[in-house]
Amino acid sequence: MSTVVLDRHTERGTTGEGKLLKKIHIQNYRVFEDLTLEFTDGLNVIVGNNDAGKSTLLEAVHLALTSRVRGRFLANELSPHLFNQVVSKSYLEALASGDNPPPPEIIIDLFLEELEETATLKGTNNSSLENLPGLRIRVHFWEEFADEYASFVANPDDVRLVPTEYYKVDWLGFNGRFRSYPVKVFDCQNCGAAQSWVPRKKLVLRELRWPRLAAGTSVLRTGESRMLVRPCPFPFSFSSRLRGFLD
Repeated sequence: MSTVVLDRHTERGTTGEGKLLKKIHIQNYRVFEDLTLEFTDGLNVIVGNNDAGKSTLLEAVHLALTSRVRGRFLANELSPHLFNQVVSKSYLEALASGDNPPPPEIIIDLFLEELEETATLKGTNNSSLENLPGLRIRVHFWEEFADEYASFVANPDDVRLVPTEYYKVDWLGFNGRFRSYPVKVFDCQNCGAAQSWVPRKKLVLRELRWPRLAAGTSVLRTGESRMLVRPCPFPFSFSSRLRGFLD
């Protein structure tokens, strides 16, 4: 048995200083299949056995506030093992039985107090459809890869994990607007059974005409590779002709 203490007054973060946490809803993230927790005033003491989800709860709060997990942006750390095991198992069993289940999603909704500083985050883009300020993390299937995904799941025996290579991460306010962060370019290959994006090292791209990009929304194709734009924790400069390397 162990204890975690959570102060409802958040530390300085992406939403500003001194905001109050009101409620959190977690869906399909790690040990939580469906959790809604309302915070009380002041300190909230969370007591439970090991692996009950206390640290995961704090991680979810931090994730909603910053879009980071273990200090790195979630989009760069996306893994099938972040999904709730029960939900993942149900999805894989449905595929194996010949069904066509929708790919599972992860949702974290962090509801904030109605303050002047949080007014710009107010909206109904949340699990309870309440018109409140807050932040949302949504990990979901990327329709851009619908054809590739359909081809992949056509052989369900090859699907051993949630195929997160066909996923993207949205970090939104409850107003439905994307939170902003810089982008980095990844040139990746599907590594088969591991089902993840594998960056190539020291890749030099020349004479590549670059379109207008938004984090997590654009895909280019060059040869047999797929170019995926994902959020990055540091600025990445590029021009109409990209010359650079990944390491």
